[in-house]
Amino acid sequence: MQKTAHAGDVKHFALIGAILIGYIALDRVTKLAFMEQSADRGLSLIPGVLETTHHQNFGVIANLPIPLILIIGLTFFALAVLIVLLKRSIETGTPIETMALSGIMAGALGNLWDRLQWGYVFDWILLFNRSVINLADIFIAEGLLLYILTRHLKHRSGR
Repeated sequence: MQKTAHAGDVKHFALIGAILIGYIALDRVTKLAFMEQSADRGLSLIPGVLETTHHQNFGVIANLPIPLILIIGLTFFALAVLIVLLKRSIETGTPIETMALSGIMAGALGNLWDRLQWGYVFDWILLFNRSVINLADIFIAEGLLLYILTRHLKHRSGR
């Protein structure tokens, strides 16, 4: 027997679509804008804390060198897991979880786009003169934190 869609499901799908389109578009626009900017003309918003730069990340977190094909395969696996978790969040009616998972997915898709187009991820936000990230990385981190928090709160409330 086929399950019919409920109004809540449609709202979840609209939320997922809006986050994916909005986040990926924002990530692409900022990456392309900062790629056009000369590397030696980086902005120093808060010197030593928040600056812009050019960085080509051929690895994963902290530039850990892993073959591109393996990174792409792992990304597709992560996206499959996210789809399963999104389906579950739609069924349980938790829009915050849906938002969190959509943010993670948007970030993963944004960085995957870079890898498929250029063979690396373009990072442009320099934090504390050490870590170079981009908006997709922020979306992933924000989504992970929000997802963990919502799961923790659900567990504590016994739902």
